Amino acid sequence: MKVSPELQFVTPLGYEGQKASEKLEWLWDELIQGSVYSPVERPDLSVANPLVMAQIAGRRAVLAQSFDRTDDLMDSNRPKMIHQQGSVGVVTLEIDEGSPYTGLLGSRPIGGGRGLMRMSLALPPTGKSAFTPGFGLKILVDGRPSVDVLAMNHTVGQGRDFNMFSNSFTHDLRETHKELRATHKMMNLFFSRATQQPRRLIIDEFVSVTRSGDTIADPRGPRRVVFEPNAAVRKMFRTREPIDFRDALQRVEAGSTLYEVQAIEGTDDPVPIGRIILDEGFVSSAGGDRLFFRHPMAPEDRIRS
Repeated sequence: MKVSPELQFVTPLGYEGQKASEKLEWLWDELIQGSVYSPVERPDLSVANPLVMAQIAGRRAVLAQSFDRTDDLMDSNRPKMIHQQGSVGVVTLEIDEGSPYTGLLGSRPIGGGRGLMRMSLALPPTGKSAFTPGFGLKILVDGRPSVDVLAMNHTVGQGRDFNMFSNSFTHDLRETHKELRATHKMMNLFFSRATQQPRRLIIDEFVSVTRSGDTIADPRGPRRVVFEPNAAVRKMFRTREPIDFRDALQRVEAGSTLYEVQAIEGTDDPVPIGRIILDEGFVSSAGGDRLFFRHPMAPEDRIRS
């Protein structure tokens, strides 16, 4: 499909109050599948203009939208600063029976759910810059905003290893690779205007709401969640050639387990509690590149103006 760069996307009237299945149907069938890039129209991997990034970062209220906005789509007037191009697939978050946690991290029928995973790079791997993969996971909930999490292995990337599934991902990067290169220092500085912990996101919403939209009165969750790549998927990408990750992800078949979901309590080792399964294969589209994933911040980390 030929996609105009001026194409605008808006959610339907009453969208947020719909059932999760209805929202997923619109997002996948209409927004994403309806705007799949043709080989000619697909944009090259890029990063936002530094001047635009500086303008956004210079306005704390605008920057704070990354943490506060609950829509599933980006503001039409705002560009993505990083992770501009990606591939999206439909996934199921499947939680094991006996999970000690609540909400979406609890056992069925309360926990788990379906949604979208968008895989992307923080920065294009040009020259000697490191390959920096990450994903946004959006689980759709009945009658209320989606529950989002963003995860990476670390902000300095994985060198010249072009396998999207080489390393485990997590939402809290404070404990890994504290050294930062110039670009990462710049992004760290930008987000430091809104949060005291720019390398930490939280998963509180995953344990405080059920898939049917009910609020948990006494939520319980782990200190941190780790997403460990499934061994079979990791083996699919045993190459150090700089293939476009969007092409590589098209090889992953529906039904594949992408990640094992592991919980960390205190200083204990990770404990498996579930998995993420690919239901519909990855595609690259204009609508997929306008998805918004909330960066959930701890209230105590917020910098007040």
